[in-house]
Parts: sequence; structure tokens; C-alpha cells
Amino acid sequence: MKGYSVVEYLYRDASNYKEYGEILIEGVFSDTDVQRIRKYMYDKGQFFIPEEIGIQPLQPKLWAKYNGPAEDDHQWHSIECIHIAKQEDLQLQVWGTKQQLIKNFQNNWKHIPEYLKL
Repeated sequence: MKGYSVVEYLYRDASNYKEYGEILIEGVFSDTDVQRIRKYMYDKGQFFIPEEIGIQPLQPKLWAKYNGPAEDDHQWHSIECIHIAKQEDLQLQVWGTKQQLIKNFQNNWKHIPEYLKL
């Protein structure tokens, strides 16, 4: 059986309203893999923009609950944790492979202006 991981991520608007998401990834992440991803995130590994790496943004889930966008919205998301998938996680649709996710972060970083790489 192949190993799978779950990447749990979070959107928190400026008013602290939150929405959680998760994706199922083929492959098991090592600590080094997680460090590599964080190296290619904004604000010293704290934030990412899902659309830049091919992940669904979570703002629309909040908009559905609260009747549309608000002035507190922004594009920043955070990775809450990456863990080995449990049996119940395998019901999620596979997003892609561990290598592809790491590559998407790396490729996106190459196109970011230096002043944004905090």
C-alpha cells in the first residue's frame, strides 16, 4: 500500500473568522520535506497563496457562510500540519504527489519578486 499524507491548511481573515481545509497527498512527508516547503512560503515559512500552487483557496467557504466577501479578506493561508493519512482520510480525493506539491512551491518561489520574500 502506498503511503499518503494529509496537509491541513487554514484561512483566517482579519477579523479572525476561520475556515479549514485539507488535501490528500500521495507520499509520506519527512521533517526535511516539510522544511523544504516552508522555505518557499512567505513571511519566513508562515503563509502561502493557494492559487499559486494549485490548491483550492478557502475564502469562498467563508463567503458562503457570511453572504459574500468582506473588507477583512486577504489571500494568505497557513499550513497547520502535515500528517500521515489515517484510514478515514483516504476518502479524500488525491490532490497529487508529495514531489509535485514541493515542486509547485519551489516553482512559484522562482517567480516571486525579492521584496515579497520576507
